[in-house]
Amino acid sequence: MREDADLETVVPTEAKPKRILSKTVVAGILILMICFTSIGMSALALMRVIQVKNEANSPREVDTRINQLDTRINTLDKALLDLKFDLAFKKEDPALLSSDSLGSFTVVNTRVGPFLISLENIETYLDGYKLNMKIGNISAAKFSGYKLRVLCKSIFEPEKDSDYKEFSFPGSLEPTTWTNASVIIAPAKPEDIKFIKVYLQTDTVWMKN
Repeated sequence: MREDADLETVVPTEAKPKRILSKTVVAGILILMICFTSIGMSALALMRVIQVKNEANSPREVDTRINQLDTRINTLDKALLDLKFDLAFKKEDPALLSSDSLGSFTVVNTRVGPFLISLENIETYLDGYKLNMKIGNISAAKFSGYKLRVLCKSIFEPEKDSDYKEFSFPGSLEPTTWTNASVIIAPAKPEDIKFIKVYLQTDTVWMKN
């Protein structure tokens, strides 16, 4: 047996942290450099934005934009006045008539004001019908020449603008007077005249001085 004194005891030496600390410091420096670089780039970008904004807000640019806004406001004011005028004086609403309510009148609104209209009777005519109506001018003005746009169609069918039939009348709508007006709708079926829509249009007006 060998004596304990003859044995060499190997004690592991602790690794010095000097090299590890150096790597940590280098990494920290790199991180700081990246941060400062990012901050610098952000600052430059912010300065550029401020510069562009200042250039856009130059007195000449501001005056130009104010003039553009004034023009838009004036245009909107005019459009609003036109819309109010149209709603007050140019509103067109049709009269709704039916073969089930002969002799009763309803109102038809035109661009020149309201009129009364009545479906007096219906006559069979060829493969359709002749609608005999009366138009009442409730104003003190005389209207020369007028048109009727008439739609006779089942309420269960879709409505198209081409379905309307237009009729022109050279006569006058005398003030405070009923005027006879007849139109022929052909071809037409009995269920078509259950629902009759009538528009009235007239543009020439005569009034006393």
